[in-house]
Amino acid sequence: MLTEKHEYKTLIIDPLTTIYNDLIDKSAKSRISDKDPDGTAFGGHYGAANKKIKILYNLLLRLDMNVIITSHAKNEYGANLTIIGQTFDCYKKMDYMFDLILEIQKRGKDRVALVKGTRLDGFKEDETFPFSYDDMAERYGRDVLERECAPIQLASAEQIKEIKRLIELLHVPQDTVDKLLKKEEVEDFEYMSSEYIQKCITHYTSKIQGEAA
Repeated sequence: MLTEKHEYKTLIIDPLTTIYNDLIDKSAKSRISDKDPDGTAFGGHYGAANKKIKILYNLLLRLDMNVIITSHAKNEYGANLTIIGQTFDCYKKMDYMFDLILEIQKRGKDRVALVKGTRLDGFKEDETFPFSYDDMAERYGRDVLERECAPIQLASAEQIKEIKRLIELLHVPQDTVDKLLKKEEVEDFEYMSSEYIQKCITHYTSKIQGEAA
């Protein structure tokens, strides 16, 4: 969906909570040792799970589609552990990704959406509206929700091989490599765009040519 032309407009992950919790459990099991019998010492299992979910996070940000993620709910606490409402039960930084955050509530036979966070002019924080596609499309913009999606081209196997060859040849330090990856918010060269990795290849190739001159 990221790299090929298709007819789909929206990607839905329902719910991400289950996937995230599974990553946490697997991470804990991989850390089990005599000193850490359940693999949860110092919360290290969260760090490993968060690293994997961040890869998904960054890929979704690059995906030219509507992205809808649902989550289980949990209580949100204020001063003196007073329950002040509900929030999402998932990766803590996931809310920064979205232009719109809704809490779906059932009122009688109907469902309404409570706006918990928004960057969009068609929605105001703390307001409610009928939870239906037509209401969403009218507020969000049907032309935006239903437009054709454009794929991007990721780095080819040849480009990945070449950038690794150049990095090794020039003894590029790891912190510099990390900066290259961070520039595109990826964890590995295989997730880098073809355009950007080619710029890196051109840059390091020019260095070699300059040294040879």
